[in-house]
Amino acid sequence: MRADVLRAKSHEPVHAMLPVAGANDATTVMTDDHTATASRAAVPAAVPAAIDTLDPADELEEDEKKSRKPLIILLVLAGLVLIGMVVAIWFVLHPPPKVEAMATVPRVTALSEGAASNLILDNKLKPKVETEAGTAENAGTVLRQDPEGGKQVVEGSTVTIYVSQGPDTKAIPDIKGKTEAEARALLSAEGFTNVRPVPDDPRTEDTTAKAGTVTDSEPQSGAQWLPADPVEITIATGKSLVPDLYDATEAEAKDLAKRAGFNEVLDVNPVETDEQRPGRIFSQFPAPDIQLERASGKIRVDVAVALPETPTPPPPPSEDPVSTPPETTPTPTPTPSPSPSPSPSPSPSDTSTQGEGDG
Repeated sequence: MRADVLRAKSHEPVHAMLPVAGANDATTVMTDDHTATASRAAVPAAVPAAIDTLDPADELEEDEKKSRKPLIILLVLAGLVLIGMVVAIWFVLHPPPKVEAMATVPRVTALSEGAASNLILDNKLKPKVETEAGTAENAGTVLRQDPEGGKQVVEGSTVTIYVSQGPDTKAIPDIKGKTEAEARALLSAEGFTNVRPVPDDPRTEDTTAKAGTVTDSEPQSGAQWLPADPVEITIATGKSLVPDLYDATEAEAKDLAKRAGFNEVLDVNPVETDEQRPGRIFSQFPAPDIQLERASGKIRVDVAVALPETPTPPPPPSEDPVSTPPETTPTPTPTPSPSPSPSPSPSPSDTSTQGEGDG
């Protein structure tokens, strides 16, 4: 057909055949035979006129439109596919909201931590525990919650409960062995400013502790304590009680003094005597149970030493034995006693006188 169109443009004969009317073509029925004959006779004369009036440019344009039709269909289909992909991606990135099950947050304030957590779990929610300062009375109970009780939330949501840990306490730092100044600085850094130093007791004080260092505290290291409450620190005196060294040997005395913490060697003073056991301490200064500095204090002891024996010299040897006359004791000379004076004899006259007197 394209060739016939080109021939028509060049004013050449066209070889195309006219279409033959088919059986299905509509036919006008005429009752007049002459009219019908005239109509049939006029058909061949109209064919050249129809061919001569066909515009070749229109025929070419129609062919071009027919050749572009598959491309247009393909482009339309590609556009539809692209639109479908965009819509699918949008629905993937923006899915429709799901209808989720809801739960009611229970009221758990003033309950214990365990009771509150169990109640939250029973309502298909998750408990989360936080702690904060409270008082001694409400320690261990829920002070507040988030969300508040009564609100509607999605099942599985988290409910945070704030549990009282009691008063806002802090841990006592480790201050044992520190000087008083160092201990105060460590305590102050934790907020403990009410510090009370007390001297240690020499009767029970650690014998290895240096004077002026902390041997103990109340409360002890690691304990939770209110910063405003007093903290008592025990300061070493550096003293111990003098041990009882009476009747001990020098070695025993030195061991006792060392165990009591005294570093200085005993001041031993040997004393010769036969009134004490040799080798034993019979006197000491200071006396037992007196407080004494461990680092510099000295203990003086007296240790009994036996008196030396005086040897008896042997008699000198003699060449010729000479008999020695026995020693005689001189007889004392008796002292003469005085002689009695003779009594005078009475005269006869005296005797007669005496007889007269008797008569």
